[in-house]
Amino acid sequence: MNIAITTATQIRHKYMVNLLDRHLGYALKVVVAQRSREPSETDASAPQNKKHLFERLFEKIIKIVLFRPSSLHFRPKEKIVYVDSVNDDIVKRTLQERQIDLLIIFGGKIIKDEILAAVKYRAINIHNGYSPYYKGSYTIFFPIAEHTFDKVGTTIHWAIPQVDAGSIILRHRFVPAFYLHPELLFIQSIKHSIASLIPLLGLLQKGYTLPQIDDPAPGRTYKGKEYTPEKKQAVKKILWRLFWRHRI
Repeated sequence: MNIAITTATQIRHKYMVNLLDRHLGYALKVVVAQRSREPSETDASAPQNKKHLFERLFEKIIKIVLFRPSSLHFRPKEKIVYVDSVNDDIVKRTLQERQIDLLIIFGGKIIKDEILAAVKYRAINIHNGYSPYYKGSYTIFFPIAEHTFDKVGTTIHWAIPQVDAGSIILRHRFVPAFYLHPELLFIQSIKHSIASLIPLLGLLQKGYTLPQIDDPAPGRTYKGKEYTPEKKQAVKKILWRLFWRHRI
């Protein structure tokens, strides 16, 4: 089975690619990496940046430590194809030329139909949210802000053109009270999803059929701009209260 990954270039994406490359070996044929644009930790030109400079540096250090320092770089350099968008024409051609059977999606823009159609078998998406209840961006945090704590989780599902709406392969819930800081929850949820994906891919490679569970529950798609600084601060305060209440 020939496998490809479409992803981005932040630390979490490099961690995922490096880990899967070690487990998949020759089966991983290509990694399409959409160039990410992160705010610079050293850009303190604005008052808002100066105010949050320490916090951004703290989060960066936490990512490097928990995702491993090796995640600062892609390790299978010869397999990386850098693009401005995972929907660029070169992506479709690359998938077809490499005769890709399975596509793994983690980060980058929403994949268009023609990219999915270029894959022989199917595509699997790693979603950092509990689908179908929470779809879109920052969905590991919105249920905390809305006090829907039983929907804090991640989903591995079959990808379809609709956002985070494919049949479910595996879901996992997290207990918010175990995490003092949002970044700790964010990193742990991603690492768990990737760790769960590895045995699933092993089963696929051996010819087993993975689950295809449809949950008809109504859900909502959240946009990144909805996760405002105010909402981010609210999530931090909620996690702080839950953490210490759990310890008492």
